[in-house]
Amino acid sequence: MRFTDNLKPICPCSKNPSNDSLAISDQASTFSDKMYSGIELYLADDHGLQDEDYYKVEPQVCSMTPGEWKDWRVSLKPLIGGEIAPPGLVLLRTIPVDDRGNHWFRFEPAPARVGIRQAPRAAVLRLSCKEVRAHMCALDLHYNEISRVRKRFRMRNVGTAPLLVHCVTEAPWQIVMNKQRNDCECGCEHELGERHNEVEVMVEPWSSHSMCVEVAVDTAEMWPIVEEVNDVDKKCVLSSYPSKREVIGHMVFSCEEGLLEMLPLVLDVDFPRLSLEPSAIDFGFVTHGDTRKTYFSVWHSSVSATITLGVIWQGSARLRVYPRHLLVAPGQRERIYLQYTAAWTGTAVPVEGCVHIAAAAGAGDWCRAALYVRAQPARDAKFSQDVHDHTDQWNLWPPSLPQL
Repeated sequence: MRFTDNLKPICPCSKNPSNDSLAISDQASTFSDKMYSGIELYLADDHGLQDEDYYKVEPQVCSMTPGEWKDWRVSLKPLIGGEIAPPGLVLLRTIPVDDRGNHWFRFEPAPARVGIRQAPRAAVLRLSCKEVRAHMCALDLHYNEISRVRKRFRMRNVGTAPLLVHCVTEAPWQIVMNKQRNDCECGCEHELGERHNEVEVMVEPWSSHSMCVEVAVDTAEMWPIVEEVNDVDKKCVLSSYPSKREVIGHMVFSCEEGLLEMLPLVLDVDFPRLSLEPSAIDFGFVTHGDTRKTYFSVWHSSVSATITLGVIWQGSARLRVYPRHLLVAPGQRERIYLQYTAAWTGTAVPVEGCVHIAAAAGAGDWCRAALYVRAQPARDAKFSQDVHDHTDQWNLWPPSLPQL
């Protein structure tokens, strides 16, 4: 049912109003006969109670031309005490402008129905990973410098409400917020990174935000502290240190309601260890003037670093070592050759010494190993052997043979 205000027509049989109907009313009366009330009764299917207590739809009346689109704005009226509005239904009644003509009549289409309900809006935070892990090899750290590694992940709001996220990190991790700066004559843009321990990020519903975290590693603080162990039997100083170090921090995500997520930030630093096989070499009795030659293998525990090693012999000049420098790739073994030429000095004192292998540069202070070597010179000919070489290395040549 709809009530309308209409101008009074000239006669009851006419539908068109006329200005002639605007008669002057009685001066003594407050009643005006300029307008009269019209009642329109529309009968349709029962679609439930129609009211405007909870929802407001605008516009209520509009006209549309053929092929035109219209938008209606639906708003929820303020409710007291957090009350949830009941579901509603909007009826869009379509009234044709031309509904009849000569020998034709167009029925009014059935009303279109649009359901309305209030859905609680809540923000839900999701992270693209369960942890952020940065792996580094300690040999890649530059001496007396700070190395930085950045990692990225995404922060998503899968809820229906905006979410203001408060992010806090722990040392040695920081949050990097990028911004564009145009300060070049060529007009190009540079991406700058501002480091923060605490930031706030607004994440709209069903959207995501890329986060960048950075870990700063001080080489002097990260390199291991070596415990030197004196091997009494082998008479070489060995180094002992852990094979890796793991530093675990957290990135905390919170909002006004409280804690949302905690993301582990893991720094995994690998400390390669050098291994030798065999762990010691004994040439036994070697007759004066004879030469013995052998080798040992060296490898390391790193799965990513190729290490440059330096080799130093500490002992008698009668023993030679080759090579003095070598590269050892991950998972590979390299050989270091030893050659001893005996010389009887009048006493049966054995020749002893150590082969020291260490990583190049400052890492050699901790990444090192040692091999004990022993030989017993003799003057008895029964220990003499023919000149032979069972190795594949020709850089060490017995002195008794013609030199290449």
